[in-house]
Amino acid sequence: MMKKTIIQIVICALLAAGYGVAWDSDIPMVRKAAQAVSAELNREYSSADIKKGGEIAVQTLVNLPTKLSNAFDKEEYGEPIDEAFSGDTALVYAVSGGTVTMTGKNADIGNYVVISHGGTAESIYGNLSQIKVAPMQKIKKGDIIGSFDKRTGNDFYYSITEE
Repeated sequence: MMKKTIIQIVICALLAAGYGVAWDSDIPMVRKAAQAVSAELNREYSSADIKKGGEIAVQTLVNLPTKLSNAFDKEEYGEPIDEAFSGDTALVYAVSGGTVTMTGKNADIGNYVVISHGGTAESIYGNLSQIKVAPMQKIKKGDIIGSFDKRTGNDFYYSITEE
């Protein structure tokens, strides 16, 4: 709860600083935007306008910090394998940082690795010829977690879930 409050305070401070910088900007489009905001602030409003605007503002402010913090928290996933690899084997990479939760062998996907990326995000890599990580091992995006051999006749298996 404290982290969310701090993020909200920082975001509000950045918005206020942004308005101040925009007002003094030498960039015509930014200056024009700051003038438009000032014009709206100086406009005469009826009580109905104020009520409607207040409702919209509250909803926007309630949703904004969460949306912004989620945007900063999300990390783009990398590629699990070089699809254009030449030769018979390829290295398999973690698409994001996390903790290896499971390794093993399964009738459907052969040798596999499961990585938890926090929350409900999880990636699974299967049909590996070699596993180079162990359960409870912390890994970073791009770390080598195993290898895949084309000669087995199996397709490389990869899935990611994120809710």
